[in-house]
Amino acid sequence: MSRQRLVLLAALLLGACATPGARLAPSTQPPGDWRTAPPAGGPPPALRAPVPERHVLANGLTVLLVHRPGLPLVHTTIMIRAGAAQDPADRPGLAGLLGELLRAGTTTRSAAEVAEAIETLGGSLEIDVDDDAMTVSTSVLEEHHAQAMALLADVVQRPALAADELERVRDERLAALAAALADPGYVAAATCRREIFGPHRYGHTPLGTAATIRAVNESELRAFVARYLRPSNSAVILVGSLPPAAARAAAEAHFGAWSDTGGTPPPLAAPVAQEPSLLVIDKPGAPQTQLCVAHLGVARRHPDYLRLMVANAILGGSFSSRINMNLREDKGYTYGARSHFEMLRAGGAFVVSTAVETAVTAPAVGEIVKELVTMREADVQREELTTAKNRYSLSLPGYFQTVRSVAAMVGNIYLHELPLDYYQTLPAAVDQIGLADVRRVAQEALRPEALHIVAVGDAAAISDALQALGRGAVRREALPVVDLAPEE
Repeated sequence: MSRQRLVLLAALLLGACATPGARLAPSTQPPGDWRTAPPAGGPPPALRAPVPERHVLANGLTVLLVHRPGLPLVHTTIMIRAGAAQDPADRPGLAGLLGELLRAGTTTRSAAEVAEAIETLGGSLEIDVDDDAMTVSTSVLEEHHAQAMALLADVVQRPALAADELERVRDERLAALAAALADPGYVAAATCRREIFGPHRYGHTPLGTAATIRAVNESELRAFVARYLRPSNSAVILVGSLPPAAARAAAEAHFGAWSDTGGTPPPLAAPVAQEPSLLVIDKPGAPQTQLCVAHLGVARRHPDYLRLMVANAILGGSFSSRINMNLREDKGYTYGARSHFEMLRAGGAFVVSTAVETAVTAPAVGEIVKELVTMREADVQREELTTAKNRYSLSLPGYFQTVRSVAAMVGNIYLHELPLDYYQTLPAAVDQIGLADVRRVAQEALRPEALHIVAVGDAAAISDALQALGRGAVRREALPVVDLAPEE
């Protein structure tokens, strides 16, 4: 059918549907050119940050409860203060591999039975391993919470670590690592961590290395479980419609008999700053360069945490921040550039990341350094500060919308040993941040002279220009790969 006939048919159908004699309703738009003025914003969302109830069981397990009546949902999280940073020095990635094995069966259920049990309850078993923690969680209807807690308790307290499942998970982790190493962004970030933290446990990602994944054995996994998966090193977080008394009773019933043996693991030492470096990971013929420009930072419990968050929102933490406006909008080097403070339990890093055209690799680094220097040398504009503070404060209510997100925020309280009313106090604390605070923390926390620069790109095309920046000698490394061929 031709376009003209389709248009005619549509007109006839509309005419047939119209009420005879009907007229279009008069416009409700106000007079004048209303299209030139955006609609007025509504009132800011109210912050509903709960203060969790805290209990400690006889075996040392922390129980954190938040009662959220309304929807009959209960989210349960077991958080263990042990992640990739607790990997043995010669086994980077062990904790991450263990996290995958936790869903692969217990001493009382096979992997298939674990999967079937959680699916029957209408939930999913979520396991995450980051630098500082391992979490096991699920959300179910309140009527199923007892069965869900029994399953989580079984997974955490009685992992099977069966040999056949270890081999399966080993293959999956190798494939995941191979896929990650095909991404220049991952390669830049992982290499940057190594340069920033050196031999410290924060110097590797939870994926670890192919050598470790192939070498880890059952006895090493069991040693990690015995050392770190213990009640005194863990918390059960319950958020949802379950009344507090019933939630506490459920935690006692399913986790009260969890035994705790051995001494408390020693705290992780703070990382030590490494000498600045300039490293190119060679990707011959690459049309763009993935950049990571970073240096050692501070731990999450640093007293200037909030001031640093606000300062970074101005520098590189949002679309309208200085680094992005410079590299994207002004220079046209990139689709986006961001900075962030990665604040962990024992230390952290300040990181700027972006991908730029190969030809502008060195100029992009120069512009990043210039923005750091400018941030240190002059006060930010009052409008910038107001926007950054509003962005931080007005985003907080969004983190308390669901039982899952509330549990994550309560998990931060446990992991970083924050006051129980921490989130309720944030808006007032942010409101007190002034221009002088931002200038001071920028001068203390931004160190252009200490930068590590990692560039994943065409070494032949970018090395000379990077060398000309005067930031030390360029080192070169080959792009890492994983051989997935079976070992003979």
